[in-house]
Amino acid sequence: MMKELKRFTRCLTAACGIIWTGLILAGCQSEPTFADFQATSGTTANGDGVASKGPAAYTKPPQGEGTDILFIGDVVTITFNTGDLSALPTHQETIKDDGRITPPYVGSIIAKGKSPGQLQDELQKLYDKLYRNMTVTVSSKDRYYYVSGDVKAPGRFPYLGETDILKAISSAGDFTDFANKKKVQINRVNGKKETIDAVKAISDPKLNVPVYPGDHIFVPRRYF
Repeated sequence: MMKELKRFTRCLTAACGIIWTGLILAGCQSEPTFADFQATSGTTANGDGVASKGPAAYTKPPQGEGTDILFIGDVVTITFNTGDLSALPTHQETIKDDGRITPPYVGSIIAKGKSPGQLQDELQKLYDKLYRNMTVTVSSKDRYYYVSGDVKAPGRFPYLGETDILKAISSAGDFTDFANKKKVQINRVNGKKETIDAVKAISDPKLNVPVYPGDHIFVPRRYF
């Protein structure tokens, strides 16, 4: 009888030990963390520096800027709608060197550096003073610049934001071995022509001129 009692006591003690160990491990376990994910705004820290969980939130990553900003050389189209056939005709204009356009009846305004939406809002306010129930819409054409001559990949390239002569030539595959780097020509959309020494522009950023939508870059060939 005593042997059976001792055997029962040992089994009970072992069972209690297993249960107690399991409770301790469960109490110490924390939520898993993942190195591949950064903390979002749904997690904050209290005064003791301990993370406390809030509502789950997804933070949209910031988007790039500049692709929808108007530049010198962009062609802007302004349409006017009043439901009347006698409304103003569509106005299309290239942004001038001073960054301005001149829509009818409102004078010269700055377009460079604004998005089509911002320019549209500004024009809407101006025309609201002159016309009743007029809707103004602003749009711009797809923008490109062109590189030809002695470059490795000549062609038309999308204008995605501010760029310069060296970047434009790089986008065309860079110079060929026969290129005359000292007499790179730029034909502007306003009719102006410039000759750039790309060799000097590499060492002096002041000579690295900007490229605008519609510009044609021509790299001539050297003969000696």
